[in-house]
Amino acid sequence: MALSWSTAAGADNYAIWIGTTTGAFDLYSVYTTLTTATVPVMPRAAGIADVRLWARVGGNWLFNDYSYTTSVSLGITSPAPGSSISAATALIAWNGFRSGQLCAMGREHHWGV
Repeated sequence: MALSWSTAAGADNYAIWIGTTTGAFDLYSVYTTLTTATVPVMPRAAGIADVRLWARVGGNWLFNDYSYTTSVSLGITSPAPGSSISAATALIAWNGFRSGQLCAMGREHHWGV
């Protein structure tokens, strides 16, 4: 998902926080000098995504909050959360990805800056 915003007068840095509640950044955060950001993650379920846009003006950080409704539900569909996987290999299925999108799965995956 691509985000863009207008230049704030006197701003030298920006930050985007995206979370499951207002002011949270549990889904994504980035600090930048640009007025665009490409967000690699979305909420795991359809619902509200809260976005906080920060601008540093004169050394002070100022922000505005925005809420967006998402209709996409991303997530693993099987096995069910909390299930035990006992086989050396397991079939893991997920939804929400379109053809041509990069998808990676491993023991650990960390998003962020």
